[in-house]
Parts: sequence; structure tokens; C-alpha cells
Amino acid sequence: MDLLLLYNNVFASKCFDKIVNEIKDCGFHCGATYTPPNEYAVAIEHLRAKKKENRNVRVYIKMMLAIYDRIAEKLSDEEQTNFYLERERRNLLYPIYADVKAILDFDKEYKRTHKIGLSELYEKLFKRTARVRYIDFNQGVDARLVTNEKMQKLAELNIRPLRIAFDRLKMKDIYIKAVKTAVKYGIKNLSNYLLYNHNDKPEELYERLKINVDLCEELGNNKAGVSIYSFPMKYHPIDDPLYFDNRDYIGKYWNKKFIRAIQAVLNSTKGKIGRGKAFFEEAFGRNIDEFMDIMRMPETFIIHRFKYKENQTKEWRKQFNALNEEQRTMVEEFIAANVFSDFSGIQEKKILAVLEFYKTKRDK
Repeated sequence: MDLLLLYNNVFASKCFDKIVNEIKDCGFHCGATYTPPNEYAVAIEHLRAKKKENRNVRVYIKMMLAIYDRIAEKLSDEEQTNFYLERERRNLLYPIYADVKAILDFDKEYKRTHKIGLSELYEKLFKRTARVRYIDFNQGVDARLVTNEKMQKLAELNIRPLRIAFDRLKMKDIYIKAVKTAVKYGIKNLSNYLLYNHNDKPEELYERLKINVDLCEELGNNKAGVSIYSFPMKYHPIDDPLYFDNRDYIGKYWNKKFIRAIQAVLNSTKGKIGRGKAFFEEAFGRNIDEFMDIMRMPETFIIHRFKYKENQTKEWRKQFNALNEEQRTMVEEFIAANVFSDFSGIQEKKILAVLEFYKTKRDK
């Protein structure tokens, strides 16, 4: 069992040392392990207890049916068939039909006919081994409050990951120092949230992402084996009635196309950016110029990067870069609005040729 704490800024607490000591006393000290319980035994005991109390048991019924499925996968073909047929006879295949009495009767009858109970069978089929138990301060720690003393104390816990916010580029030096201090005291798994679409510029998001990738390269290539995962988080003013029910807010330096471009890139990275400089550079570019090029790129070309990389993307870039300043300004107005359905008012062929690329759909 791991421990997730929604503690807001633990470094700011006057009881910081006491908090860490209490967590250690609960069994989450550095190197702490635990052996998971027998899931079948837990589920069957809950069902017996809930039946006596006449309380809702649907969650444990679903849990038990899932355990049956896992057991069946480990049995021989003949045993699996018999196991299935017995479950079918007792209506224990689907949660909508299953009930507690049928489960308890099956448990009792299986032990009588097979000389081994289902709980013992589960124990035999699924060897339980000790695993490391972790703690996660989910809301992160404040890089500005990091000291050697506090980080050394925090490192007494099995913390994974250590989350440090990096919402502003001007915090660069403070953030890097906080990361290196954590690594100094043996904290190897780090994560951070990167706020964007607030008062930042797109280029600043790229810089922050690159700082984390470079830190991974610098700290991960030594014996420490450090990993840092970044999670870009779009700013949304939930306290503003105008934007409370939608996601239409656009920051001062952002536009709809740039927002969609970030989301398109994150589709391929599953919302996070971790170790791997080559992958980062392919996804976000080797420098700010390449990053801004990707931000303006047709969305389909971003999502299906390798499919279009050597053909249509090259042609789009060639035609886009051939525009003069006035033409480029007009095209960028369309790009910023991220609406490419009506070009009826445009006469210039060069502009139309570039905008046509933005009509390419994902399934074409």
C-alpha cells in the first residue's frame, strides 16, 4: 500500500520534522517494503461481514468475479473449463447476476470437492512478494523553500516522485538548485507541473521543458540514475464565470492554434515528457525556432509526424517560408484562429496554397 498526501506545501509547515517522523512511524521510511495481502481472502471476508450487516456489497462482488477470472487464467485447459462451468451454474460470471450467497456457497463447495480452498489456491497461484511502498506529496513542494536540511529530512521517506512546480521561467535557477539538492540526498524520481497559457509565452514553456530534459541528461547519466517527468498543465481560470463552464480561455501570448498544437504533441507523449533528448527534440524541436515551427504546423502533421515528415510537411514548410512579410501576417491570423473552413475572401494563390495544408484530416 502506498501513501498519497494532498498536503499543500509541506516545506512551509512549522511541523515539517514532526510530519516526516509520523510518516516514518507509519512504515514509509526510506527502504520500507510491504507484502500485499491475499486479495481473495480480503474479498471473501468483506463479503461475509457485509452479508451480516446487510450492506451494499456490489464492489466486492465485482472484485471477486475479477479474481475468478485471474485464477482461471492460471489453470489448465480442463480445470479452466470446469471452473467456468461451475461459475456459470451459480450465475457467477457477471456482476449483474451474482450475489453474496452464491459466492460464499462456491467458496465452501470448492474446498470440499478439491481439497484446497480458493483462498489457498489463490495464494499458490499468485506468489506474494515484498515490494517497496512509496509516499507521494501530490500537490508538490515549493522550490523556494528548499534547504539542505529540509531535503535531507525529506529523503528519510520513500518519496516517489518528488513533485516540484516549475510554473515560471524566472524561477529557473531556484528550480534547478532544488532538483540538484534533492538528487544530492538520494531522491532520484522527480516530477513537476509546468503551467502554461497564463502569463507565459510559448517559448518559455519550451525553455522549461528543455531544462528538465537537460537535467535528466546531466543527472541521469551518472550512477544516480535520475529521472524527471514533466506534465504541462494548461491554465484555466475556474474562478472566472465567463470561462467556468468551458475551456476557451486563451492567455495573453497564446492563441487557439498554439493550445491545440501543445495538446497534439502531448497526445503522442501521453501527457508527460520524461527522459530521452532525441524523443523530446523530435516532439518539440531542437530549439525555439523549430518549436515555433511545430506550433504553426497543421495539426494532422503534428499527430502523424512520421507519416507526413518527408512529404507534405516539407512542402508546407517550403511554401510557408516562401511567403513575404504581408502574406505571412495574413496566414498567421488564420493559424492563430485555428479555423480553416472558409478561404473565400482570399485571392492570392500563395496564401491559399499554404492554407490548404490545414484542411488535411487525420483519417486521410
